[in-house]
Amino acid sequence: MRLARASQFWVLSLLCLLWVGPQAVAHDKSVSYSDWSVTTENVIIARIRVPARLTTLQLRNAGSKSAFEATTEHILQSIKLGDAAAVCSIKTPPRTLTGTADTLVFELIFECRENVSLETLTLQFDAFFDASARHLHFVRAYRPDGAIFETVITDAARETKPFEANQAGAQGAARPSFFMIGVKHILSGPDHILFVLGLLLIAGSVRSLLFVVTGFTIGHSISLIAATTGFAKAESTPVEALIALTIWLLGCVALRKVFSTSRYTMAILAGALILLAWAASALNGGGLPIPFWIGGLTLTVAYLLLSDRDHSGSTPTMIILTACLGLAHGFGFAGGLEEAFQSSDALLWPLFAFNLGVEVGQLLIIAAAGALAFAAKLIRMSNQRTEPITGILSMIIVASGAFWFVERTVL
Repeated sequence: MRLARASQFWVLSLLCLLWVGPQAVAHDKSVSYSDWSVTTENVIIARIRVPARLTTLQLRNAGSKSAFEATTEHILQSIKLGDAAAVCSIKTPPRTLTGTADTLVFELIFECRENVSLETLTLQFDAFFDASARHLHFVRAYRPDGAIFETVITDAARETKPFEANQAGAQGAARPSFFMIGVKHILSGPDHILFVLGLLLIAGSVRSLLFVVTGFTIGHSISLIAATTGFAKAESTPVEALIALTIWLLGCVALRKVFSTSRYTMAILAGALILLAWAASALNGGGLPIPFWIGGLTLTVAYLLLSDRDHSGSTPTMIILTACLGLAHGFGFAGGLEEAFQSSDALLWPLFAFNLGVEVGQLLIIAAAGALAFAAKLIRMSNQRTEPITGILSMIIVASGAFWFVERTVL
């Protein structure tokens, strides 16, 4: 590809980035979780675990406050426990417990009115949804009779009764639907939707699509199981940045089909952009370690060099390449999901159900895209050149992936 064509490619991608960026920032993924236990009849202790990344998001409207101060204030204003008669008061200011480099743990002590009926208590959780409408909050409550209640709070359902009697029995657990969590997780996130659309764009046929989707499924299943069982652990910030990078790579490969770009030219330009992002991150304080940047650069160059332009070459290669991208998404899917499991003995069904939900969500996206393509044929759009449509979609994917990558590594 000539230099002029390469310049068109990057200029158009930049224009898409300027349009996509401000709309993409509001959809960043986030997860938090909490344990609730009763110490006496009317005193309840809550331990709320929050990814460090969420605390930095609170700085956007914090003024001169620190991230910890802003998050503490946000938690106090956004979490309420009580019944129809009265709201439980917080005995002391929240204190922090020992967490990890990637997580802060806040402890809140609620004191409810005397002789309160635990089963009537309602937890209202409004925290962090202003920063991310996709936020998921996993709740686990330990009842005095030994029963365990588990659920997931979402933007659409912010209330639950954590100590209400359930049908699970004294040692059981009322578990959320991990199948529906998987479906909603992939359908509610523009990053996952764009990734699946990218798979559709790079596949040259139904057979090729089957192979790339299979590779993605294998990859994300391996890392999801590894992360959830504790066999492998990955911090959320580099994982989310890596997911953004995979979206960007798919968009680049899709654009090669439109611009007939040399894979060597694409690999050199993409590698240069990774190095620029690393330099900008280093100047900005550099939160991610050097191995991440080396791995990201290696993945970028290797994927763009090995990817066939039409994705109609060696199908084993297609499976392996897409599986490598799926590994990052599996760790992203895990993002706090392991905290919703009570023990390793309970992992098999939730993992299967969640994976099944993810696959169903993918199929729904593919079906919707297929329906649109069929509708285009009905209105005779197939007689026109389709490159502009493919090019626009590809550039949106490239721009979104680039924005998320910069936002998660530099900003």
